[in-house]
Amino acid sequence: MTGAKGVKLKETHNLQTQENFNNFLKDSKNQAEFDRRVQKAIKTAKEKELQKKIKIIEKAINYWLK
Repeated sequence: MTGAKGVKLKETHNLQTQENFNNFLKDSKNQAEFDRRVQKAIKTAKEKELQKKIKIIEKAINYWLK
């Protein structure tokens, strides 16, 4: 669907999805699980970034020690 009807339909769907998600998080078990997963994702992203930085530093050290 295109045009104004398509935009309105998409906005309505987005609002409904957001409301459903908010209702889902009202359950403390769901909120706790969501929080755990977000924290795990953040930790994983930080660890991956740290590993990238370590590799860059190791390459630089190896270059300068040659």
